[in-house]
Amino acid sequence: MSNLKKIMGTGAVVTVLFAAPITVINQPTPALSQSERSALMARGSTPVGNTAWQQYSDGESIFVDVDTSSAGFTTTPIYITSLGGLGYHWATTGATSIYVPTPTGFRVYVRFARADWSAALTPAFANQNQWHINWIAVPK
Repeated sequence: MSNLKKIMGTGAVVTVLFAAPITVINQPTPALSQSERSALMARGSTPVGNTAWQQYSDGESIFVDVDTSSAGFTTTPIYITSLGGLGYHWATTGATSIYVPTPTGFRVYVRFARADWSAALTPAFANQNQWHINWIAVPK
């Protein structure tokens, strides 16, 4: 017999959901994005199927500068993002990495997670698949 002992245990995972009422302040919405703002946060998205994606210089990535000026922040908030769409966005990386955050916006770069992906990633491909950036902003 070995001197090793088998250790067994149990564990639990607890998920907590917090909810709070949010009052929306009426503000003009820019023609190229959708957003809402409250005293606690702001949210929005780039236009579905018409996001201003640009080709990055590496030829394999795209990026977009997201305008959040309608949220009215005077200091740079914390931005939280996701990539929405109809297809292929599951195979990407980068949508949650925020670059150049300011009170009025930020930049996101997106590329396929695998270099051998067969589809070419272009702004046209992204908009054909209705890719868009969803965002939430909260004051620091």
